[in-house]
Parts: sequence; C-alpha cells; structure tokens
Amino acid sequence: MNLKERLQWEQDVRNFFEEGMERLSDDSVVDRPRARFKEALLTSYMSDIQELIALNPQNAIKELNTIKFIVNNCH
Repeated sequence: MNLKERLQWEQDVRNFFEEGMERLSDDSVVDRPRARFKEALLTSYMSDIQELIALNPQNAIKELNTIKFIVNNCH
C-alpha cells in the first residue's frame, strides 16, 4: 500500500468510526462518556470479525488492522 492509499484508508477508517459513534449515540437513551460508545462499537465490530474468521481469514486480518487503528488513533 503506497502513502496515498494508506492516507485514504486511514480517512475511511476515521469516517467509519465517527459514523458508528454517531449511530450509537443517537440510538442510546442514556448519556454516556464517549469512551463507552467506543468500547461498544469495538465490541460489536470484533464480534463481526469473529464470524468472518471462519469464512475468510485473510479478510479478517485486514479488519483486525482496522480495529488496531481505531484503538490507537480514534478518540
């Protein structure tokens, strides 16, 4: 992946994260700290990846990289 592709991927992940956070916040009836919404989003995403491991391990590895990026770079 070249630099331009990497930057685009990072932006796509950030957008995915923000959309997920917004959706969780909108659906919640309780006002929670942002960290709790991030935790819920990551838990949901990891559950999806767990199912993907059996179907397509290579794609699951790519999705795990997305989680690692979110954990380290999205707040």
